[in-house]
Amino acid sequence: MPLIPGMSAVKKAALEAGAFGCTISGAGPTAVAVTDDEKRGREIGERMSDWWQFQLRAALALALAWWHWCDHKVKDDVDDVGLGDRVMDYIGLH
Repeated sequence: MPLIPGMSAVKKAALEAGAFGCTISGAGPTAVAVTDDEKRGREIGERMSDWWQFQLRAALALALAWWHWCDHKVKDDVDDVGLGDRVMDYIGLH
């Protein structure tokens, strides 16, 4: 299992956008890409961010599908923990 699930996809996106390299800082709370161009840097950052958001949505959708498969009422369970419509909207289930 990788240290940071999904980091390989984020790194690939950064390199494809023109980064010289991409790695993590410390134990993994920060992903860093290196470039020499501010405009390219913004594009690299946007692509990395897009991949993190995509993976978060996929993970949340998988978790909700698992709850549903276990015969739970997904929306009721999410509401019970105080997240309700925000989570459902975020992952596109509304």
